[in-house]
Amino acid sequence: MAQAAVAVDAPVAGPTSPGAPERASRLPEVLLLVAVLLALLPIATATVRALDHDWFPVGDNSVVYARTTDVFSDDTPLLYMWSSGSDWAEEDFNNPGPMFYWVLAVPTALFGPTGQAVAVALLNAGAIVGIALVARRRGGPLLAVAAVAVAATLGFTLGSSLLYDPWPPNSLLLPSLLYLLLVWCVADGDLVALPLLAGVGSLLLETNLSYAVLAPALALFGVATLVLHLRRERRRDPTAWPALRRRVRRWTVLLRDGVDGR
Repeated sequence: MAQAAVAVDAPVAGPTSPGAPERASRLPEVLLLVAVLLALLPIATATVRALDHDWFPVGDNSVVYARTTDVFSDDTPLLYMWSSGSDWAEEDFNNPGPMFYWVLAVPTALFGPTGQAVAVALLNAGAIVGIALVARRRGGPLLAVAAVAVAATLGFTLGSSLLYDPWPPNSLLLPSLLYLLLVWCVADGDLVALPLLAGVGSLLLETNLSYAVLAPALALFGVATLVLHLRRERRRDPTAWPALRRRVRRWTVLLRDGVDGR
């Protein structure tokens, strides 16, 4: 008996939005923006609350305030405040440089004593934004989200009252995390990170002698690994070496002039 063949229409695919792939590709960037805003929120709220309660520097912070007000005077400080390492050294000495005073100087001149809290809050906020940008440059937005989450966790462990505290053991923690990422960038051959590494490293080293070994050692590791990376690139692609060498010279001159203050 003959069998009748019945044609069955293929199912029609439902309509798809032409913007769906684009929205999916933008999702990591949106997550990064949300992560940065969430990490900045505790700093902003803690600082606003401190200003609302008339925060005033006391103890070591009052000494920092007094010397910060000298930055734009004839008695500009050339060193940072007295180091507690003087106790075990049995000889008085200061931390090596005034850069932290410079960071605090403009907000302090504008807002008085509370300007120190504002300056440190801006320093920590800038460190978080820098962490996001550097990590995104190295590994994309998802890596940057993870790096910002680490920074936010570090800020949470500090507690809200320390997110604007000028005392260097507290105020330099987030910049230290940024410094570690910059070392990674330099070691991976990212020449743009060189002057940033020098700037953040100088801030750490000048402000607290706890970084006297750590900061130079990490910088030396990053630069030495960069040299090895450049040598490997020269062997791998000799034709591209002249252009790369010119880039290295430009960034080296920029770094040298920045260190020399020219």
